[in-house]
Amino acid sequence: MGNIRSYLVSITFIFLFIAPFTISIFLSESNTKLYYLLLVFCYGLYAILNIKGLISKIYVKPLLLSVVFLFFGVVNVIVKGELDNFFFVAPIITYFAYYYVNNNRIKSKVMDFYIIFLYIYYGIVYYATLPSLLIHPELEDFFGKASSNAIPLTLNISLYAYMILNKYYNEKNNRKIVFFASLNLVLILIQQSRAGIVIAVVILLIASYEYSKKLALKMLIIISVLSFFFITYYYHQILEYIDIVGTVDTNSIKDDIRGEAQSAFFQKMSFQEALFGYKDGDFAGMTYTYNNFLDIWNKYGIIPLIIVSLLFVYRFIFYKLFKYPLYYFVPFFVYSLVESRFFPNFWDIIIYLMLFALARTQTSTVLNKKSQSQNDKVISTI
Repeated sequence: MGNIRSYLVSITFIFLFIAPFTISIFLSESNTKLYYLLLVFCYGLYAILNIKGLISKIYVKPLLLSVVFLFFGVVNVIVKGELDNFFFVAPIITYFAYYYVNNNRIKSKVMDFYIIFLYIYYGIVYYATLPSLLIHPELEDFFGKASSNAIPLTLNISLYAYMILNKYYNEKNNRKIVFFASLNLVLILIQQSRAGIVIAVVILLIASYEYSKKLALKMLIIISVLSFFFITYYYHQILEYIDIVGTVDTNSIKDDIRGEAQSAFFQKMSFQEALFGYKDGDFAGMTYTYNNFLDIWNKYGIIPLIIVSLLFVYRFIFYKLFKYPLYYFVPFFVYSLVESRFFPNFWDIIIYLMLFALARTQTSTVLNKKSQSQNDKVISTI
């Protein structure tokens, strides 16, 4: 019975905190709304059953960061006269997830099954439909609400979360993670997302390094050699495919959609917009900059951005105090330069863990009968 309970706890974690973005891609608009209502109900129930633990001073630092986002989300509503519910809910969700991870052990087998499910699903609905591994149909709206770029995003972030949880619980799943990372890279190479490929390579190198430094060196050599031959063989096709290669100057970067968005973000900015971001998030007809930190600025204002930046600086200066080596942040920062996929999002828990988990933390000592009993109630209700 206890083993079944532990699996249910882990499934609940994925359902509430890791998979919502992915699940929403698969669902219709009406079903997505129902799913979000179910999530809100579950979050509310979890808060009621764990209210004493959630306000414990043990978790004051992640709580304060969530409060910062929540407070300035309210300020933005007052200043801009607009409301985006997710800007309020996401910081609270992330704090709940942090508390959940600290009071429950997430089973690695459940993460295995979740990632394998993604492989099977994407294999059926996407990869099996391709005319060839190199020829893709027009897939900008492949999932109805998202392009096929949702595939590398969800595969990379899901494995990133697995890797972070594996280290948090001091488990020894590095070999499996290397296997999944290798498979991710192959699948994303077929899908051809440039940002996705870079992230997949970084995750593979980190996973290999955690498993064996010799393996990481071999992987680095293999990837470098293959990249050299690939670039040499497909040199002319690559020049045609990458729109800003060949004349990398100010004008060519501005012509790129990311450069254009970021340039417009600063060009149209008034003093009020510098403090609080753009009304409706709209600048020059755009609603996001493809840069995670600029979009935090646009959604919450410059003060939360400064606070988050200082927190990262503190984390890097005093890195020896914390559980995660600095190289664990590389996938986050690389993604942040090309996409806005964190702050706010359901899976922000993985960033909170890297920011706040201390090197001396013994996660097993955090678990207690009271919190387990409370979570049993949540699971039985769900």
